[in-house]
Parts: sequence; structure tokens; C-alpha cells
Amino acid sequence: MKSTLIPSTYAPLLADLKARVRAAQVKAAVAVNRELILPCWHVGWEILRAQQASAVAGRMPKSRFAAVAVEVMKAAREIERRLRA
Repeated sequence: MKSTLIPSTYAPLLADLKARVRAAQVKAAVAVNRELILPCWHVGWEILRAQQASAVAGRMPKSRFAAVAVEVMKAAREIERRLRA
């Protein structure tokens, strides 16, 4: 049984409001994810930069940490690419 107390314009209005809230939630989630990814990306970048500077001087350190940092950078770039899509 349909209630006559709710105007016929209510359903479209409610759908529009829900869509606006959902769009704002997605936008906020993207912003939060970006802020969480950037520090990881910067850490990896600084490690890679330091390694390259060491390699130029002929003393490239070979550490597992450096390999992980490069993988973190790759993952951060991929996540950022997906967020922009």
C-alpha cells in the first residue's frame, strides 16, 4: 500500500541527495588514499635517489630494504594511476 503522506517528488529528491552524498564519499576516499600513498612514494623515491647517488660514486648498496622501496614506489604509482582513472 502506497502512503499518500509522501509527495511524488520525494523519491527523485531522495535519489539525488543520495547520489550527491555518495559522490562526496568517493571524492573524500580518493583524497585520503592519495595522502596515505604519497609518504610511501616519497620514502621509496628518497631511497632510490640515495642509491643512485651511491652508484655514481661506485658504492651501490645492495639491500633487501632498497628492493622493497622500489616495489613500494611501483605499487604507489599503480594505485595513483587507478585513482586518476
